[in-house]
Amino acid sequence: MGISRLRPGEHFNSPTGTPRRSGPNNWTNDLRRDFERPETRLVGSEFVTTSITSGGDGSATHDPGQVYWDENPHTKYYSRRGYVRCTVSKERYTADYRVVDYVTRPGAPVRTDKSFVIETGVPGVQAV
Repeated sequence: MGISRLRPGEHFNSPTGTPRRSGPNNWTNDLRRDFERPETRLVGSEFVTTSITSGGDGSATHDPGQVYWDENPHTKYYSRRGYVRCTVSKERYTADYRVVDYVTRPGAPVRTDKSFVIETGVPGVQAV
């Protein structure tokens, strides 16, 4: 369905993998018709994930800095590596970003770093 065909109140969800040239990162974004104009209609949400082993050992989470957040108000989450576990029902789409602190040896505990939900009929991602 093209964006121009979305009816008021409709939006789409896009689960995707990280483009390799951008490095091993996870993002959650709200997608607007025009990113340069934040007042434009929210048309969808995006959950981007990378491989849990991308980047090797090191911090699973990463804050890219205030300049990044100020320039990207549509981005709701950013981390270095992990995976996203999605649960889908008619009422909601839930995404749990799961991370480990090390990947070069067995036994790393898995934890949820952040969770988001999209409720049917409510555009945009909400942190839970």
